[in-house]
Amino acid sequence: MAPARPWERRPEESPEAYDGFRTYRDCGPGRSLREAAGRAGKSPSMMAQWSRRHAWRQRAFAWDLEQDREAEAALRQAREKALERQAQDADRLQRLAMARLGKLVQRNPHTGELELDPGVGVQDAVRIYKLGLDIERSLPGAPERAEGEEVEEDELRRMSDKELRELIALAKQRVSKQAKETEDDS
Repeated sequence: MAPARPWERRPEESPEAYDGFRTYRDCGPGRSLREAAGRAGKSPSMMAQWSRRHAWRQRAFAWDLEQDREAEAALRQAREKALERQAQDADRLQRLAMARLGKLVQRNPHTGELELDPGVGVQDAVRIYKLGLDIERSLPGAPERAEGEEVEEDELRRMSDKELRELIALAKQRVSKQAKETEDDS
């Protein structure tokens, strides 16, 4: 009965021949019997004889393919973890910005209108929120941006106080909605 994987020891293969195969296999894709014989301390003619008898070339090729497959799987997993970390970072940035924006807005007790806290930099909070959105949108699989959806810093600088208040009011609504959703999830 042949082993499940070609690079494993065959039943008719002696331990000494298998050690020679592993040396040959471990020389990498540019391997040669002469190099493997030198590393194993065996004669090249003995290594050649074992190689023919036990199909070392094909088995080593199967080993190379498996190593490539494992390396690709590890790389894919590392990419997925990195993307997950980036998405979590983007979410944290957005939550921090939204929390900050929510604190910027106060209702005037006399007029009932929304007002900005005069000691807080609105554009900084909006920039942080925008950074979180940009990171999130740069991730593979993120929804495409609608045309004109992106808010540039120059646009923020040109906004009137009224427009900024409206933007902050919208942000506060989103914060309240997120807080409610978080409570509902708990």
